[in-house]
Amino acid sequence: PAPVPTPLPDPPVSSTDTDADGLLDSWEIENFGNLGQNGDGDQDQDGLSNTLEMTLNTNPVEKDTDNDGISDFDEYQAGTSPTTSDLLLPPQVSVVTDMSLSAPRIGIILPVGGFQPAALGSGAGYSIVAINWQLADVSNFSTLLLDRDTSLVESISLPTGILKVDRQYWVRIAVRDSFGRVSQWSAPASFRSQVANPQDLDLDGTVDMYEVDGIVDMDGNGVDDSEEGGCSLYSADTGSTVGIRTIEGAVRCVSSVAVAELSANGGVIPEGLAERMPRGMYNFVVEGLPVDPAFPATVTVTVYFSEALAENSTWMKYDEVTGEVSDFSDNVIFEGNKATLILTDGGDGDADGVVNGVIVDPSGVALPAAASSSTVSDSSSGGGGGTSGLFELMFLLAFTLSVRMRGRAR
Repeated sequence: PAPVPTPLPDPPVSSTDTDADGLLDSWEIENFGNLGQNGDGDQDQDGLSNTLEMTLNTNPVEKDTDNDGISDFDEYQAGTSPTTSDLLLPPQVSVVTDMSLSAPRIGIILPVGGFQPAALGSGAGYSIVAINWQLADVSNFSTLLLDRDTSLVESISLPTGILKVDRQYWVRIAVRDSFGRVSQWSAPASFRSQVANPQDLDLDGTVDMYEVDGIVDMDGNGVDDSEEGGCSLYSADTGSTVGIRTIEGAVRCVSSVAVAELSANGGVIPEGLAERMPRGMYNFVVEGLPVDPAFPATVTVTVYFSEALAENSTWMKYDEVTGEVSDFSDNVIFEGNKATLILTDGGDGDADGVVNGVIVDPSGVALPAAASSSTVSDSSSGGGGGTSGLFELMFLLAFTLSVRMRGRAR
């Protein structure tokens, strides 16, 4: 709705205006020390005339009478009080959690009336527009597991694999208002994750139904992938095997997910995408990276498939926090039966949003879109499939393309 200007109060009780300029003599003397002003003047250049400043009882020589960081003009237009400080206070909320390790969520219970401080009244031009969520495993938040901004939502899903069994965690939020101001942090809330994950009975961090047992050699070099720091998963839809490997840090396979299931968890999945992704998506975590916010670690992760990938395939990422899908293909090299991902700690390829030595990445390969397929949101400027000259210079990798097919364990 359009902003509703602040209702005008009654003017000061006085009738002396010797120079007939519409301004009371006493008000001019008090604020300017003389009678040389006029009603149309605007000495503080805040957009409010002297006549309106006198009527609102604001200071005509200060742009922000109540010193709350919002100009008198902006408050008048928004319907808030320019004479009563509207400081954005820390949000007073209760934090709730659903700590199922298979689909953990954190949420907030809004106070009565929402976040809006009482001093703001009912100004139609004012609102809280965003929330910053932080998650940590230390009470002082000196190291973060998650640092994400969202729209004004009451809960978010945590990226799969970010929580560990039987751990204490802390969460807090800050809010941003329509004036661009950010509040202080809310009081932190603490919770403990599940003592055991029924989907991971051996407690190795990989969901049992997608875990591949035995020797796996997806890169075909004659060495068990696990001995080279790799891990493997069964695809959620087809049951085929994928191997995931990096030479930087340590990779941990967490789970697979069918794209059709994402909608049930609040995901915004474009029409036709599930059909284009018969292998589904894969959740994995890269840990043990050096932490330097000035120079975040960039790693290459190679995903090996049981068969050659279709020409013009794309790589799609799913953001569990926002529920959105994006095309990540500009950061991927496709070659034969493998896709090499370039991921940066805290960057677009990292679902936790913070430089913390950990990259969380739910994503997967999609077949070329048919002409009738709907488009998906694109976080990069181009499509995927094939290699670019820049990436060829960066990554000249030689792997033997022989793969041993394995049946799915039952």
